[in-house]
Amino acid sequence: AVLPAGRGMNKTPSLAGALSWTLAALAFALPLSIAGINAGLGLATLLLIVLAARGEAPSMRDAASPASWALAVYAAVGLVSGIAGLDPALSLKLWPKDIHKAWVVAPLILALRTGRTRRAAAGTASGGRIAGGFAAGCACAAVVGIYQALFIRAADGETWIRAHGFTHPGPYGEMLALAGLGGLCLLVSPADAG
Repeated sequence: AVLPAGRGMNKTPSLAGALSWTLAALAFALPLSIAGINAGLGLATLLLIVLAARGEAPSMRDAASPASWALAVYAAVGLVSGIAGLDPALSLKLWPKDIHKAWVVAPLILALRTGRTRRAAAGTASGGRIAGGFAAGCACAAVVGIYQALFIRAADGETWIRAHGFTHPGPYGEMLALAGLGGLCLLVSPADAG
């Protein structure tokens, strides 16, 4: 499908472009919504499958990384301990969460490698769209946290509520600290944004 003409809009949308925007939306959702993360990962996975069928995406072997190997071992140990546990039926109900963790890493690695390969081949700039999406999501979470800290009190009206955004206060603080450190890294080396 060709977009209507006008102000540079007479380009045919590409699957790689859709993947890039999906990753930006996924990066935005990371600090905000588990459902948004799953929707973004589902769409990224679908786009990667279509790109792979067309021979335009890296193979699944390219998803191998230290993180994916660690998660594969984690899932295998979870399966063995679930089977060997006192109540395998109950333990194995939780095992899909381990598989979900591995599913999260594989499409992200493939999608990022696909984008980096395409940008290098085209000689275009780095993928700042993804970093910008994550920064925007973290900024939204930070604003929510500031509001919580300033204006929300416990039921007794006196107890202060720690800022937590949409998670527990501990991971919330860690996430914002990592986002801040990532932003500082991009200030030092903006060419590495994608």
